[in-house]
Amino acid sequence: MNRRQFLQWAAGAACLPLAGCASRHAALMHCPGPFSDCHRVDDLGIPAYRIGPDKARAIVLLHELPGLSPDDLALARCISKEGFRVYAPLLFGDPEQDDLVKGFGQSCKAGLFACNDLSARSAILDRIETFCGNVAKENGPIGVVGMCLTGVFPLALLPNQVRAAVLCQPTLPFSTVPGWPTDKQLTDLGLGQTDLAEAMESKVPFLAMHYAKDRRCPIKRIEEFQNVFGARVAVISLAGGGKHSSLAGDFDPGGFADAMTYMKVRLGVLGGPNA
Repeated sequence: MNRRQFLQWAAGAACLPLAGCASRHAALMHCPGPFSDCHRVDDLGIPAYRIGPDKARAIVLLHELPGLSPDDLALARCISKEGFRVYAPLLFGDPEQDDLVKGFGQSCKAGLFACNDLSARSAILDRIETFCGNVAKENGPIGVVGMCLTGVFPLALLPNQVRAAVLCQPTLPFSTVPGWPTDKQLTDLGLGQTDLAEAMESKVPFLAMHYAKDRRCPIKRIEEFQNVFGARVAVISLAGGGKHSSLAGDFDPGGFADAMTYMKVRLGVLGGPNA
């Protein structure tokens, strides 16, 4: 099932208009606004920032390797403008941090993320599971967007009332040198055996999004998602050499529109099958 067929099925509308190629801008340029738009939340298991209407379906946005950057926060604002209540947990570092080297030390070197190992579960997932469970208790079934280091995490979170999952440029595992997946890492999905088994047992269809020429999220890995999950995954391959952060730093309007259509259907905002 290709991208168009998948989204038409997910939306229950054969004439669903899909976004085509468009000029690309960073999320911060697309959805500017002050940091004060985001409200600090400290009672969900991980400090987080929330934005969006109170009575709305909830989406958890998991940030990238540099930290909870201005572009990641701008993406949260973009999603909130689509009518969602967005929770962005601070997994490491400081809010608005945008530092690749510092983020690597705080995540990979600190042992929170299994950055290099094959078929490994990242320790940070224990806390994210609790966080998502608490968000779901307050809001009902949720959607999760993972990006870069957290790209594959939505699949591990499916048992936590996650009804919609978007995997943006899943990067784990990778080799510290040269800085992208090599050898067996190319087809490794970045999940522990138990998490992978539970994800395979789920019936939730999901999106996997990446730039087609991104070495940090290689095509072989995306193909392995298709091999393992079949028609449950719709792949969105974006054009653009040298780009990585599909919905944040290298924001793609078409990819964002498709992801929001999928989220709205899966979370019951738009009509269509969502089982």
